Amino acid sequence: MNLQVLKTIFRYTSKHLKSRFDGTMIRRLRSLHRVKRILEQLQPDKNSLEFWLSEVIDADLKFYKSTLLIADKFWFLFESPLIKWFLRKARIRQIGLYDKLETIRLSPEKDRIVLNNIQLPRANEAEKFLFVISIVEILIPYLVQNPELLENLFGKDIETEGLYEPNEHIQLQPADIVIDAGANAGFFSVLGSAKGCSVYAFEPMPYMRENYLVHVAAWNPNITVCPFALWDKEEELTFSVSHANPHSATAVVKTGYKDIEQITVPAISLDEFVRKNNIPRIDFIKADIEGAERRLLMGAKNVLKEFAPKLSICTYHLPDDPFVIRRLIQESNPNYTIIEGVNKIYAYCPKKEELK
Repeated sequence: MNLQVLKTIFRYTSKHLKSRFDGTMIRRLRSLHRVKRILEQLQPDKNSLEFWLSEVIDADLKFYKSTLLIADKFWFLFESPLIKWFLRKARIRQIGLYDKLETIRLSPEKDRIVLNNIQLPRANEAEKFLFVISIVEILIPYLVQNPELLENLFGKDIETEGLYEPNEHIQLQPADIVIDAGANAGFFSVLGSAKGCSVYAFEPMPYMRENYLVHVAAWNPNITVCPFALWDKEEELTFSVSHANPHSATAVVKTGYKDIEQITVPAISLDEFVRKNNIPRIDFIKADIEGAERRLLMGAKNVLKEFAPKLSICTYHLPDDPFVIRRLIQESNPNYTIIEGVNKIYAYCPKKEELK
């Protein structure tokens, strides 16, 4: 292959990536501006979640405008220190937003944040940015009941990680028995609790479990902490944990972090867990487990076949995740209807939905 051909391929690929990136950013900017206008029309009180959300939107707008400018003029520097500097600035803004949330929602005991009927432990400095992102993406749809606002914040043309409850078929219902695989600090678990579900929160990482999840389970009803990794069999697993990013520990994906510690954690299959604990059914499985989603499904064949739970499974950790996860679901239960999102696969059985 000669140099001219390589240059042509490079120009074409670069132009395509730049166009896609700019298009995504422009759609996101338009959507955020619409959300801002809706919030302004509501004229929220300064101590309300809506007012705090408007500040989150302002921070997002600043970030996206800066990034769009770079993408338009200096897109070839996408992995440069300049981009990383903007990302650090965005993280600092999120930490400030978390601190503002504490000023309006700290409990009288000053050990937790209270969001309507949801109680969360206070974040350590390293997790403040995670709390802001997770509150907006997981809890705001429940806490702020405004369809127009939510449609613009999480619309189908916006490339975010994706909601765990994208439509009327994939929804938590009162009395559901829920598996939260990769519970982390417990945001999805506490959402299930607030909606009247019984939640089994699986989190094998001691740091996240002891600092956050045990408190979430103590302050919110019907959450059971399970100190296991969900896998395809019962065994001990070695996880790679970064001190810089302890909430992204993995036994599957190779990370780029340098400060890696190896820890051993117990793993169990979901079929075996259900059998050992005499759980009568499973209604909903949420999984974000850093590349182990396929192993979870391999160890949940009986659960999928017998109970046909609703599924919300992340598919962005390994390149072939969408194909492999779809195949495993269909092999376990061909009655599933499967919906592919940007970064998740959702599935439900229509026959089970009709019975409700």
